[in-house]
Amino acid sequence: MNKFWTGVYRESGKGLDQLKFQCCAAEYHEPLKGEVPLPDSYKGKEGRFSFKMEDGKYLRMHDNWVDLKSDKRGNWEQFQVYPVDINKGLYRVVNHQLREMACEGGNSNSLKSWSGDFRLKEFSFIPKDGGVAIYNTFTQRFVGPYNGNDAGCHEQEYQHAMVFQGISNPLDEKFRALIPPSLFRTELTAEGEGSGWGFQRSFGSKWFAFREAKFDKWLSAPSDDINGTGNEKPGAWEKFEIKMAGEKGKRTFAIKSFHGKYLSCKSSGAIRADYVGKPNLWELFIIYETSTNNIKLYNPHHNRYIRMDADGSVHCNEQNAEHATEWTTPSY
Repeated sequence: MNKFWTGVYRESGKGLDQLKFQCCAAEYHEPLKGEVPLPDSYKGKEGRFSFKMEDGKYLRMHDNWVDLKSDKRGNWEQFQVYPVDINKGLYRVVNHQLREMACEGGNSNSLKSWSGDFRLKEFSFIPKDGGVAIYNTFTQRFVGPYNGNDAGCHEQEYQHAMVFQGISNPLDEKFRALIPPSLFRTELTAEGEGSGWGFQRSFGSKWFAFREAKFDKWLSAPSDDINGTGNEKPGAWEKFEIKMAGEKGKRTFAIKSFHGKYLSCKSSGAIRADYVGKPNLWELFIIYETSTNNIKLYNPHHNRYIRMDADGSVHCNEQNAEHATEWTTPSY
């Protein structure tokens, strides 16, 4: 594997069709066993995952081809999902032949399994309408139907992306996030804005922003203090990183401010962005996603949710999930 190679091989072609992307010195990572971002509703008794459209057709990968033509769940419709980078939400989708699904790229919108560029094989699972959309961050395209019932990697708009359900129940109201919530990812600086300003959704960004749904205020860390700001658009102080942290398998996250300090849920019920070092129990949060793709932030050590009041004050003292602040993102 040449980790700097950016061509795509097609059996019917003459060799390499160069991708229209700038080559980069990204490191190749072998698929690893570890945390998987999908709930058990996507998993069969044998431990493999399947993806079903609303019309009942399954995502299927046989030999080198991927399509949406199957109405039954056999070996071709079952996949293993391996993490590449959990914090970035990147995963590989591998069939029973150990072939990896890939956005072909270049001038083609096809999904295949013979791409030589590893970045075309890295996918994110984005919550959407009670299911997930499958997204390739390198090509910035979603998986869906293409050219009939073939599977393509061509849709660029989230609102038009295909939704894949599991094989049993869809995501429920108390779905516990297994990866950082991708809909909250934003560029640090939105196009046309001043440095650090604006919300521009970017599924490949490391930055997140959270808006209180009721009072229309952004979660903000101007220093070690945490409060809510009524600015129309978030600035750098309203941007955070989310990293998986704590004991492996616990699905807990640490939230780091733009200033490089972690949010900490104090025993007094206060919350501060003042912790530097490896996150401890006070700095670990569970993220609960609702059926509307909003989230609630919960500290399991103190058994408390983060809550914002109407005056913009923020606390970590709410024990009733119904009264916890529900965080959302703008529609733009």
